[in-house]
Amino acid sequence: MNNGHFSPLVVDYQARLEAFRDSDKSRDAMVVDLIRELYDVKLSHEKLSDDYANETESRRRFQRMYKAKDQELNEHKRAAVSSSSAPAH
Repeated sequence: MNNGHFSPLVVDYQARLEAFRDSDKSRDAMVVDLIRELYDVKLSHEKLSDDYANETESRRRFQRMYKAKDQELNEHKRAAVSSSSAPAH
């Protein structure tokens, strides 16, 4: 510092330091945004996973129901065939 003025080298360091601080603020804001977006994606993924699990369970339940009804229908068909082929009294 000469006569109340900073040398060009000191001014350069101050400007660079301010640029670093601005960069840090920008990086901090970016990290906060990324964390927020990650949280939103995580919630969305959990919701989709729950929906998928529910759909899978529903499909399996309907498949079990179909199989049971199909077996019931086949039993009725066999009973109908056997009663129609039974000798009359």
